[in-house]
Amino acid sequence: MDPVDRKEFFSKKLREPHFDVLTEEEKDFVKNVSLAGSSGETHEIMWEITFLKTLLQLVERKVNERSV
Repeated sequence: MDPVDRKEFFSKKLREPHFDVLTEEEKDFVKNVSLAGSSGETHEIMWEITFLKTLLQLVERKVNERSV
């Protein structure tokens, strides 16, 4: 898959509901990585960012619950 096709593929992929946690800046980062890296690398980065953001939100929620 050439870089432009990869960017288009990941642009579509990032519209899926489980990636709503990502900011537009983070989505743009993933798209730019797809131009330079392989599909496998981009997919891994995309999921790692999503996992970390989701984990951060869970921790923030727990902290907020304890402070109430």
